[in-house]
Amino acid sequence: MTTKNTSAHAIALETVERVLGPIRARMLLGSFLARREQGQIETVDDLHAFGVELGTYGGTEESVGARICRQAAQMGAGNDQTDE
Repeated sequence: MTTKNTSAHAIALETVERVLGPIRARMLLGSFLARREQGQIETVDDLHAFGVELGTYGGTEESVGARICRQAAQMGAGNDQTDE
Protein backbone atom coordinates (compact mmCIF):
# COMPACT_ATOMS: atom_id res chain seq x y z
CA MET A 1 0.00 0.00 0.00
CA THR A 2 1.40 3.39 -1.02
CA THR A 3 0.46 6.45 1.00
CA LYS A 4 0.44 10.05 -0.18
CA ASN A 5 3.56 10.70 1.93
CA THR A 6 5.49 7.80 0.45
CA SER A 7 4.41 8.85 -3.02
CA ALA A 8 5.73 12.40 -2.62
CA HIS A 9 9.08 11.11 -1.36
CA ALA A 10 9.29 8.46 -4.07
CA ILE A 11 8.47 11.00 -6.78
CA ALA A 12 11.25 13.29 -5.56
CA LEU A 13 13.83 10.54 -5.47
CA GLU A 14 12.82 8.86 -8.74
CA THR A 15 12.62 12.13 -10.67
CA VAL A 16 16.08 13.28 -9.61
CA GLU A 17 17.61 9.80 -9.99
CA ARG A 18 16.33 9.51 -13.54
CA VAL A 19 18.25 12.61 -14.64
CA LEU A 20 21.15 13.03 -12.24
CA GLY A 21 21.76 9.45 -11.13
CA PRO A 22 21.22 7.77 -7.77
CA ILE A 23 24.28 9.14 -5.97
CA ARG A 24 23.58 12.80 -6.80
CA ALA A 25 19.85 12.31 -6.13
CA ARG A 26 20.44 10.90 -2.65
CA MET A 27 22.94 13.65 -1.87
CA LEU A 28 20.58 16.45 -2.92
CA LEU A 29 17.57 14.93 -1.20
CA GLY A 30 19.53 14.08 1.95
CA SER A 31 20.90 17.62 2.16
CA PHE A 32 17.40 19.09 1.74
CA LEU A 33 15.92 16.82 4.40
CA ALA A 34 18.76 17.47 6.86
CA ARG A 35 18.24 21.24 6.62
CA ARG A 36 14.53 20.74 7.29
CA GLU A 37 15.19 18.15 10.01
CA GLN A 38 12.93 15.64 8.28
CA GLY A 39 13.39 11.98 7.49
CA GLN A 40 11.45 12.08 4.24
CA ILE A 41 9.34 14.33 2.07
CA GLU A 42 6.04 14.12 3.89
CA THR A 43 3.64 16.31 1.90
CA VAL A 44 3.20 17.66 -1.59
CA ASP A 45 4.15 21.07 -0.19
CA ASP A 46 7.47 19.53 0.94
CA LEU A 47 7.84 18.14 -2.57
CA HIS A 48 7.29 21.60 -4.01
CA ALA A 49 9.82 23.10 -1.59
CA PHE A 50 12.38 20.52 -2.73
CA GLY A 51 11.75 21.47 -6.34
CA VAL A 52 12.19 25.16 -5.51
CA GLU A 53 15.47 24.41 -3.75
CA LEU A 54 16.75 22.44 -6.73
CA GLY A 55 16.01 25.50 -8.83
CA THR A 56 18.60 27.47 -6.89
CA TYR A 57 21.39 25.24 -8.21
CA GLY A 58 20.84 26.28 -11.82
CA GLY A 59 21.53 24.08 -14.84
CA THR A 60 20.15 20.58 -14.93
CA GLU A 61 19.14 20.68 -11.27
CA GLU A 62 17.01 23.73 -12.04
CA SER A 63 15.22 21.86 -14.83
CA VAL A 64 14.59 18.87 -12.57
CA GLY A 65 13.35 21.23 -9.83
CA ALA A 66 10.86 22.81 -12.23
CA ARG A 67 9.54 19.36 -13.15
CA ILE A 68 9.15 18.46 -9.47
CA CYS A 69 7.32 21.75 -8.84
CA ARG A 70 4.89 20.94 -11.67
CA GLN A 71 4.32 17.45 -10.30
CA ALA A 72 3.70 18.85 -6.81
CA ALA A 73 1.23 21.41 -8.20
CA GLN A 74 -0.63 18.67 -10.05
CA MET A 75 -0.85 16.77 -6.78
CA GLY A 76 -2.35 19.80 -5.01
CA ALA A 77 0.62 21.64 -3.49
CA GLY A 78 -0.36 25.05 -2.18
CA ASN A 79 -4.07 24.25 -2.32
CA ASP A 80 -4.85 24.97 1.31
CA GLN A 81 -8.64 24.84 1.48
CA THR A 82 -9.05 27.24 4.42
CA ASP A 83 -10.91 30.10 2.69
CA GLU A 84 -13.37 31.42 5.22
